[in-house]
Amino acid sequence: MKRTKTIIFSFFAFFLLACSARHDYNWQLVLADSLMQLQPDSTLFILQNISNQELATRADSAYYALLMTQAKDQNCVLQTDDSLIRIAAYYYDAIGDIILQAKAHYYYGCVWRDKNNYPKAIVEYRKARTFAEEAKDVNLLSCIYSNVGHLYYSQELDEEADSIYKLAEQLAVQQQDTTGMVYALLQRGMINLKKGEPQYVEAERLLQKALFVAEHFSDSSIKLPVYGSLGDLYNKISDRERTLFMPDLAIYRKRILSIVTEHFYYWATLISGMHNMILLKSICRKYFLLRNIMIPKLMLACVYLK
Repeated sequence: MKRTKTIIFSFFAFFLLACSARHDYNWQLVLADSLMQLQPDSTLFILQNISNQELATRADSAYYALLMTQAKDQNCVLQTDDSLIRIAAYYYDAIGDIILQAKAHYYYGCVWRDKNNYPKAIVEYRKARTFAEEAKDVNLLSCIYSNVGHLYYSQELDEEADSIYKLAEQLAVQQQDTTGMVYALLQRGMINLKKGEPQYVEAERLLQKALFVAEHFSDSSIKLPVYGSLGDLYNKISDRERTLFMPDLAIYRKRILSIVTEHFYYWATLISGMHNMILLKSICRKYFLLRNIMIPKLMLACVYLK
């Protein structure tokens, strides 16, 4: 019922988008696009009920291919077939629409990411970055930086990852995007933590900065990975130095325990592989924070509390 009401309400809103559209797209596609950010599950539902016969033009087919790939990505559906997004990328390259070229190549990169083909994913993200910069699409640029940084980090290319996360941090500051700031600072702190004792001071500076921003969130899921990383840092320092940080260490243990206890069922659900759609429907930066940082840090916190 809730989904039906949302779709009916949005039915009227989509006409505004339709009036400014550069192509006479199928109305269902325009409606699905209008729901993408706030209700990606409703978008996916609409798209899954559009038949091939209703896609009368090449423009419709390309638009459908882009929206379906985007909707699956935002609903955390693993995609290992690039045939659909390839249609969109080829079409928008052919007509030179830089805004949609940027999106198409970004989601092409996401499909290669899901296929664990990181070199091809990075190639597509670089193409997307070029178009996004030309189109001045800062939100998409932020997503691109987060993805590329994560791919570099996953391959232990720490210097490359850090340079990308610096760009992500700068962009987040410009946009006053606090979630993006926390994510970029957390990642940079973790990279410095990996480098060992010579970089512990810089790691602490970055993580404390991330904590300062994260403390302004009521959502504890933003705070937990920062507490976990700081706890990891303070556990790694030498015995002589550790006494200097024992008050902070106790604070982070207490806060982690409080968060894990408060959200025990929620975290257990995540670990068992079930999706919490409230968080997973949010912007891509938060999705990556959840999938790639929060769950590993929860496991770290459980060990850290022992």
